[in-house]
Amino acid sequence: HHPMVSRYIRDSLEYWVREYHIDGFRFDLAGVFRMEDMEAWGAHLKATFPDRTILLYGEPWTGGATRHNEEDIRLGNLAAMPQSRFFGFNSELREALRAGNKDGSPGYVMGHTTEAHTVMLGSRGSIRGDEGTTPYGWPDDANFASDPEQSLNYVSAHDDYSLRDKLQRWSDDNAVGMDRDYLARLVSFANGMVLTSQGPVFLHGGVEIMREKDGEESSWDLPDTINQYDWQWKVDNRDVFDYYRGFIQLRRDHPALRMRTRSDIVTHLNAWVDNDAVVQRIQSGNVGDSWSEMMIIFCPHYECGLNLDGTWTIAAHNGLPPQSGLGTTSG
Repeated sequence: HHPMVSRYIRDSLEYWVREYHIDGFRFDLAGVFRMEDMEAWGAHLKATFPDRTILLYGEPWTGGATRHNEEDIRLGNLAAMPQSRFFGFNSELREALRAGNKDGSPGYVMGHTTEAHTVMLGSRGSIRGDEGTTPYGWPDDANFASDPEQSLNYVSAHDDYSLRDKLQRWSDDNAVGMDRDYLARLVSFANGMVLTSQGPVFLHGGVEIMREKDGEESSWDLPDTINQYDWQWKVDNRDVFDYYRGFIQLRRDHPALRMRTRSDIVTHLNAWVDNDAVVQRIQSGNVGDSWSEMMIIFCPHYECGLNLDGTWTIAAHNGLPPQSGLGTTSG
């Protein structure tokens, strides 16, 4: 927090952008920094490089340090620093989707629906309500963002288990019979939810080919035999790869899936929990989308009973990538 340390970091960021043409910076343990410093770095980069889009994102926590001041970057603080354009890993959504990173506990992906409300909040960009003007310590950190771009949605990263290994650990610990197709379905379901939620998306490298690390919970000090990609996985899991590719393209094609402001979401998106299913209904045509209206349903069970008004064209269903010809549904 020394002012010259802040200046040194600011100058380093500028140097890397200017000399190396770096487009973005990911801050490990960003919770050690003050909000005002990150705001200053973001403002300086924006003013110095007005024609560039430079990403600033990272972990809004300290990694175990007990020091916690109200001026430091935390998930519940991000609403106080919109001008920084800094966005944080949404650990609340991650924990709701997959539960603990280091054990076999179940999350929403596995049909454990205790945190369905948190998943619903994440689906709408974790944008805050109107609780007041003091951003620090919102009653629910699951709705922390002043704009959806502050919420970096994800379900797995380099730390701890890969998504595939986490699901396998859950299966083993709970004696859940899980063949390869069921495992692939859950790996797809997890990031299918992320890719159809508001806010930027983070996909752990290799998740789209069901990357595994031999069940190792943490691999930072392990050799390449554990950490490397095996490209045979892409052959064996082509269906999963195509699912991810299809949903990435769907997201690119439909601006309603990546609204930029809290106002747009409040005005045009309604989300709720119905029989454990998280439902979004978006007036997509109002935000320049080619589809007039969109309904997204996350079903954490084999079946979810919902009542639909009107007739809807099915764009994606039951683990299939988005495609035409899936018919219609009503009732």
